[in-house]
Amino acid sequence: MKPTPPARITAPGSAAPGSAADSGWWARALCLHPAADPTWWEHDGPGHPDGKKAVTWCAACPAKAVCLADAERFERPQKSGERTGIRGGLGVRERAALYRLKDEADKARAAAQDTGAAA
Repeated sequence: MKPTPPARITAPGSAAPGSAADSGWWARALCLHPAADPTWWEHDGPGHPDGKKAVTWCAACPAKAVCLADAERFERPQKSGERTGIRGGLGVRERAALYRLKDEADKARAAAQDTGAAA
C-alpha cells in the first residue's frame, strides 16, 4: 500500500513548481517508492528504528527540501499542535527547534531594522 500525501498539502496547480506550496513535489517523493514502508514516516523522530529508515530515505529524496518547506508552511505558524512524524528528513522535535531558530532570527532581523530606522 502506497502512502498518501500529508493531509494539508496545497491543492495541485495552485503554486509555482518547486515552491513550498507546490503539491507536485509529492510525485517526486521517495516515500512513494514501492519498497518504502509508509509507517516509517509516522514516528516522532529519527531515534526510532523505523524513523531512522525514513531519515535515510529522506536524505536521498529529490523532494526533501520542498517537503520540509511544506511542513513548515503549516506547522510553524501553529507553534505546536499537528506536528507528527518525519517530514523533510526531520522529526517533530527537530522541526520545532528549526522553527524556533527561524523565529529568533526573524525577531533579531526586525529589531535590527527598527534600530536602523530609528537612527
